[in-house]
Amino acid sequence: MKGIIPVKVEIPAIYVEANIEQIGILANGQMGVPREINDVGWFEPGVSR
Repeated sequence: MKGIIPVKVEIPAIYVEANIEQIGILANGQMGVPREINDVGWFEPGVSR
């Protein structure tokens, strides 16, 4: 079963509206970051249980 993949976060009470980019692990082993400064990241590999 595949979970949902969010694409945007909005919090009108504090005027937050940001796109969500899927990020993962870079070739050097570090976690990636969103390309745009005002976007947020969703760690695509997720967590292990």
